[in-house]
Amino acid sequence: MFSKSEEIQHQLRDNWNDYVLDRRYVAVTEVVPNPKKAEIRSYLTENSAMFVHSTQNTEIGKLAITRFKVIAENKNMALLDVQILTGRKNQIRVHLSEHGWPIAGDKKYGAKTNPLNKMASVATTLQLVHPKTKELLAFKIEITKES
Repeated sequence: MFSKSEEIQHQLRDNWNDYVLDRRYVAVTEVVPNPKKAEIRSYLTENSAMFVHSTQNTEIGKLAITRFKVIAENKNMALLDVQILTGRKNQIRVHLSEHGWPIAGDKKYGAKTNPLNKMASVATTLQLVHPKTKELLAFKIEITKES
């Protein structure tokens, strides 16, 4: 996300969650999730090795909320529509991995396969309110084989 003015850049950076209405991704998991649709909530923290994980300690962790639904599947993998309600570092990767559904190509969080030679996750939708004009801004990409 780029801004034309430094003022707007700072407003967005400092109050991102106040302006963002929707953030969506698609991800391919190595395992078909069960259930096919869910909301995952946990408190995320980062250790000294820069590995993000869930914690029971709400004083050191920050609340992370991820919603997903399976939109396509085969015997071994699933394509998920993922919506994040909070924007924590590695949130989607951690939530899916900790439930046993690592993203294909994500070796750091437990993936055993890498069919695309990259992590099989991409941002698809961003909706936000402009901090100054209050205009609704919506950005969406279509997923292709090249994505």
